Amino acid sequence: MAIPFDQAFKLVHDDDPRTGMAAFLGIPLSLKMDVEPLDRELNLPTLRTDQLFRCRPPRDEFAMHIEALSRFKPEAIETQFKYALAITAKYDLPLCSHVVLLIDKDLPAGPFAMPARRKGDLRASLRIRFTKLWEIPASRILRMRNPDLLPWTPLLDTRGDDLHEAARRIGELKDRELSTELLLLGGLRYGNREAFLESR
Repeated sequence: MAIPFDQAFKLVHDDDPRTGMAAFLGIPLSLKMDVEPLDRELNLPTLRTDQLFRCRPPRDEFAMHIEALSRFKPEAIETQFKYALAITAKYDLPLCSHVVLLIDKDLPAGPFAMPARRKGDLRASLRIRFTKLWEIPASRILRMRNPDLLPWTPLLDTRGDDLHEAARRIGELKDRELSTELLLLGGLRYGNREAFLESR
């Protein structure tokens, strides 16, 4: 419940906001300006991220936001910026913003433009950290010996028998779900499942 003088201040602006702005903010009445009340309840449209985590290393905690893109889209940069504003408003944590690019299609010729906004008194910018899966050595995944990571091998930087080794390990596990994921991700990298199977 608002305290009395707080409520009185709101009533001044509710009854005659333009005069209140002149009295308290120094915006002269000689300046012609229409003033329209906006809804004060800031219920924003729902946004749902791919991945969002609270991370607590030994010193400072932070929010880790990760979005994965099968193909680069310029509007994804703007969306990442909207996510960043919403995340910091909700959690009030330092933010690490990551975009993971799954394949090297539709990439801009030059460097990625970092979003920045200047709207009146609000100035905000965002550094986005881009990860290109095709630049990550597949050997890193194979060394980890985590079966759930094996289907991602086709999207990585494969050398020698990396693909054969990933497929062999999945075959030994006789895990249909992992086999299906391997075909799907291989098809994404090579255009379709058939092209992926021929590459092996």
